[in-house]
Formats: sequence, C-alpha cells, structure tokens
Amino acid sequence: MGSYNPLVFVLGLVTAAGVSGVAYLLAVARGGDEKALGRLYGPLFFTLGVFSLGAVAQLYWTNWAGRPVPHYTELFGVATGLFAFMMVLAGFYLYQGLELKALAWPSAFLGLYLLQGARAVLDFGLTRNPPLTALMWGAAGLASLGILFYAYSRPDPGPDGPGGLPHRLYGLLRPHRQRRGGRRLKGPRVCGPMPKALPGMG
Repeated sequence: MGSYNPLVFVLGLVTAAGVSGVAYLLAVARGGDEKALGRLYGPLFFTLGVFSLGAVAQLYWTNWAGRPVPHYTELFGVATGLFAFMMVLAGFYLYQGLELKALAWPSAFLGLYLLQGARAVLDFGLTRNPPLTALMWGAAGLASLGILFYAYSRPDPGPDGPGGLPHRLYGLLRPHRQRRGGRRLKGPRVCGPMPKALPGMG
C-alpha cells in the first residue's frame, strides 16, 4: 500500500464520532439542556460527516492501495458512505432540535450492515487483525441499533416533567421518604397533623 491509507483516516473519524457521541449522551443523562447540547454537538457531527464523504471519494476514485482491492472498497467504502450519511443527518437533526425517531431507523440499518461487516472481516481475514476489527465494527453496529431503542424510549415531555423509560423506572424505584421532626418516615404524607382535641370533647 502507499504511504497514505484512507482507512486510517476513516478509523480516526469513527473514533472521534464515538467519543463525541458518548460525551453527548452523558451530558444529556446528567440533565443538560438538549437544545443547547444539540447546537454544540450538531456542527461537530456534521463536520465529521463531510470529512467522511471525502474519505469515501478517496476509497472509490483513487488508486490508494497501489493495486486493485475491490474487497476493501466494497466493505469499507459502503460502510464509510453510510457512516457519512448518518453523521450529516445527525448533525442537522441535533442542530435543528428535531425528533430523533426519524433518524433511528437509518441508524438501525447501518447497525445491521456493520454487524454483517464484522462477520465478513472474521470469515475472510480482511485486515491484519481481524478479531480487533470485528470487535470495533460489532460494537459500532450494536450502538447504532441501540439508538432505535433509545429514541423510542424517550417520548415528548408531558406537563409533569420529562417522560421516557429511564424517568419512569427512576420514579418507580425511588423510595418515597420525607423527614418530619427529625425522624425519617416511609411513604408520602397523606393528611395534616392531628388536632390536640376534637370538638365536643373535654
């Protein structure tokens, strides 16, 4: 192969996207403002997608390996193209604050393709370290499929606050406790304090 390998460039872009995605999800889980976070991370994802499109062009229209390598082009070229498409869409959706459910289905399709790619890498030994490459592709595929479940477990917030499966589970598991007079009592307080004496009683 030549001195420049676009696959290394693609790997760097995928790594940057993974780190950025984890940082975004952690910020959301900690209660950050999703619209503000979308304005912050949306342009980053969009930029990664545009650079990935450049990597796709190099894989398909340049003699980057110094010899024909159709199996690499088919496997990595298609995957990089789908990755670029998803990153551009994710950047646009996050920046505009749009609903993630529409993005979840293309992401699930990409996840299935990545899982198939991981199997192909193992079966045909397409890289110098097939198990490591398959592990990376498999993890990315599972993460892409997880976006589908993540998007549909987070309905729009209702009047009582944020909805979604994580919030509902937290509400069920959280103990209802309150302090009164220095003592810790279980259960909600359902009535006011008892009067000292009832009317008509001496």
